[in-house]
Amino acid sequence: PALARAAGDADVVVTSGGVSVGDADYVRDAVLEVGRLDFWKIALKPGKPLAVGRIGRADFFGLPGNPVSTIVTFLLFVVPAIVRRGGGVPEPPLRLPARLAHDVRHTLGRREYQRGIVTEREDQLVVAATGDQSSNRLATFDGANCLIEVPGDRGNLAAHEVVSIVLLERGTGRLF
Repeated sequence: PALARAAGDADVVVTSGGVSVGDADYVRDAVLEVGRLDFWKIALKPGKPLAVGRIGRADFFGLPGNPVSTIVTFLLFVVPAIVRRGGGVPEPPLRLPARLAHDVRHTLGRREYQRGIVTEREDQLVVAATGDQSSNRLATFDGANCLIEVPGDRGNLAAHEVVSIVLLERGTGRLF
């Protein structure tokens, strides 16, 4: 199969889409035919359907198909794995405290990363979400310079509460 061939030629195999539980989601079964999954599905938004495992000597990452979910899980999981594979030590993303410019709706149970714009006002960092945070809304990365980290054990957040933000490298979408 294609996954086994890819794993024979690479240290890391990454797929996008097909890892959820729908009728057209075949990646999980395909991986299990030639390798193993260490975990599948995580308490993360965007990015709940994430498959991580091994195929031969290659690390395997099955990323979600929605574009925002793909980007977020790639930055948080795949990039550090590639750095480790290359003999490096991945730097944890820089997290900074920032005050919310507005209320944030959030359902308990999953850590959430919202695309945001952080600015400095009166010697304080203030962050605002970039609009509709649906995982299919790629346009919310336009102008975003951070990810707003909403802990899974918190419900709705009020304006002016302090949250952690993860800075994005300007123009690249990479984490600082």
